[in-house]
Amino acid sequence: EMNSLNRQDINDAVCKIQRIQSTSKITEDNIKNIFYSSENSSNFEIINFCLLGDKQNINKVLSNIYARGINFNEILAALKYKVNKLIDVQDSDVSCKDLNKLVENFKPPIFWKEKSMIKDQLKRWNKCELKKLMELIYDTEIECKRNYDVSNTILQQFIISTFNKSYLSKKYI
Repeated sequence: EMNSLNRQDINDAVCKIQRIQSTSKITEDNIKNIFYSSENSSNFEIINFCLLGDKQNINKVLSNIYARGINFNEILAALKYKVNKLIDVQDSDVSCKDLNKLVENFKPPIFWKEKSMIKDQLKRWNKCELKKLMELIYDTEIECKRNYDVSNTILQQFIISTFNKSYLSKKYI
């Protein structure tokens, strides 16, 4: 059910189970790690590091994408959500120039743990850049679906171009 009967995902999971079985005992935790390899919280961490330009953590994430079997759909969905939220915050009061007031007055209220991160992301990204990023997210999603076998590579390339904003000067796909 989790993989929506995607044959490639299921075959990948079966191969992982066979590898685990050949080296150790299969446990419930092993199975959960295979099928729940990229939880929502880790997806949003990846997105936050990317939007903040946190080079050290992005490098860790990129090195783990293949090992953890991160699904591009989950990452791109989390990124779409976050970018839309940032655009909504910017649109909530276009006359307000104070970022602190803008974030504080946003409705529905932003969770207190997220406020400083959203402020930092809004300092780094303007509305025009976020709209262009949204277009590239859709393009990347299509490209990953067309080229499923190399979707992790496409996703990594997209994360790098988003992290350093290289997409602003040219399209990377």
